Amino acid sequence: MSPLVRFPQHLHLQPEAEVPLGVDAAELEEWGDRVCGLACLRTVLTFHDLPVPRLWDLVEAARELEAYVPQGIVHARLVDVARRHGLDGAAVELPGIDDVVRVGDAGFPVIVSVGPTLPDDGSRGGHLITVGGSTPDGQVAIADPGRWGASRDRVPADRFSSYTGRAIVPWPPAQSDRARALLESSTSRPTSGGR
Repeated sequence: MSPLVRFPQHLHLQPEAEVPLGVDAAELEEWGDRVCGLACLRTVLTFHDLPVPRLWDLVEAARELEAYVPQGIVHARLVDVARRHGLDGAAVELPGIDDVVRVGDAGFPVIVSVGPTLPDDGSRGGHLITVGGSTPDGQVAIADPGRWGASRDRVPADRFSSYTGRAIVPWPPAQSDRARALLESSTSRPTSGGR
């Protein structure tokens, strides 16, 4: 498994080359708390050796596609953003973290809905991270675009009690048949397109 490259989500903390001219700091800060899925998409694009656009360019594409609702990004619309950048994919239900890890181990990083900081307090969802599969030491490889993820690239599987069962699996079009077969052989189901 290739290591995942983590891209931070907080726009106001991005290098100057990432920030477009004319966007004020307040707008960057506001969007920074909402673009975890787009930061994850950058991780997946890198994994598949595709060009990685600026985070703000992805924000603009998502806005154009009306991908955001008050609760965050619509998972099926995140797939639409991915399609604009050379990937295909699906928003699916993968019931357990073991299912997610299996897909990641097969070479398809999975964007999953979890609680921020992977809490064990019963809360679920509200944040997206990328799972790359298992690590040699038996943990789960992650790229978490939030501040908590800056110092973590792997966690034990038992940290995923906040996982909602909802996931986005992007893949290169040339691997569509293999990805779809993998998802069909798993316990995945397409989602209704919601968050």
